[in-house]
Amino acid sequence: MTTPKDLTKINKVLKSTHCVRLKKFEDESLTIFSRFKTLPSDVFEDASPTGIVATAPPIGPAKKKKKINKQLLSWLFIILNIVIVAAIFIKQTVEGGIKPISQLFNEAPYYRFLFLGFGFAILGLLLEGLKVYQLLWHATGDKRPLMSFKVAAIGRYWDVITPLSSGGQPFQIYYLSKYGYSADTATGIPLAKYMFWEMSFVVIGISVLCTPLQFEGVTNVVKYIAAVAIICNIMLFVFTLFLSVSRRFGKRIVMAVLKLLTKMKIVKNYRSAFIKTNSTFNKYQRCIKSFSKSPLQVITQVVYNAATTLLHASIAYCIYLAFNYAYILAGTVTPISWWQLVAMSILCDFFSGLIPVPGGSGAAELTFVGMFGALFKPDMAFWAMLFWRFFTFYIIIIVGLCITIVDSLTSNKKNKSTQPKDISVQEET
Repeated sequence: MTTPKDLTKINKVLKSTHCVRLKKFEDESLTIFSRFKTLPSDVFEDASPTGIVATAPPIGPAKKKKKINKQLLSWLFIILNIVIVAAIFIKQTVEGGIKPISQLFNEAPYYRFLFLGFGFAILGLLLEGLKVYQLLWHATGDKRPLMSFKVAAIGRYWDVITPLSSGGQPFQIYYLSKYGYSADTATGIPLAKYMFWEMSFVVIGISVLCTPLQFEGVTNVVKYIAAVAIICNIMLFVFTLFLSVSRRFGKRIVMAVLKLLTKMKIVKNYRSAFIKTNSTFNKYQRCIKSFSKSPLQVITQVVYNAATTLLHASIAYCIYLAFNYAYILAGTVTPISWWQLVAMSILCDFFSGLIPVPGGSGAAELTFVGMFGALFKPDMAFWAMLFWRFFTFYIIIIVGLCITIVDSLTSNKKNKSTQPKDISVQEET
């Protein structure tokens, strides 16, 4: 307990010292600080036993550098995608294979199909938000549609700017934790969402592989590679399923990972890390099991995911109609069925998903030109690819960036309003 003498000393120091912030010392229990709301993460290691920190500890340069490197890498991949699109444009322009954009719009393609493709892209993002909303409501009872949409949109944004779409779930976990949700809920919702997506995507993928396509050559090559991608997705789904429902299997995985991290000197205390991680993991498994106990929850999530996948794949069909509908009406072009184009689009996604670059940069464009190029007039193939890529890739980046920037500005504004002001009291002369 702090004595009255200690309180007098602290008050004198406060009057004579330019202090930045008061902090509760980790190993002390001073009741003088009971009126301040402090968290373990707020404790500075260099705090004095009195709890007074004269200067805030600087942010480590290594942490700043790591954050900058991640952002720089993401932007480099986006620039790479733009460079590849520009290279395709220049190549086809030199060969005389691109119609000038002024002439393209003078011929008045069927814009309503382009607007329909744009609508499919936005509707797909809204469905992503609906999936998070339903899981969040089931887990916590919270009804937060705006935050659910933000979690979904930012997850998709990190999916398309990280290799092999590996950044979406970790960032969604971080985002939910940032807004105060427990570790099991923050971890369980993104992973449950991923499992339901895998279930529907694998079923649709197998249906695509069983579909006899009208096109040979490039399509068959992509089909074989897509089969490998589907097998990888099935293996990953089975692994995640066992991790979510088998306590014994999950415990062994946790132990193996922590031992590896301990040998790599990333984890310093294996025992404490195991206790904490195992507790969080057990809560996560209970969260997953609560989702699976509701048949309606499982069915609706699978339906939502199947609808999202089909909407995304149907954008290619909208692009096809926008540039070919006039010729179909005139009878000069034989129409291709919706499912044929959806199947080709899904094969394209499987193929580009195996390329370890964000959003399949380069692979997606080249695969689209190779698979769909023959469906358009030679001077329109590039514009068809560009519209398709914009609706399936760049819209996600634009929406995700907008949400990230707004959140960052809002967070900075809140931090400034809640940051304690410097205390500077001049002694009376």
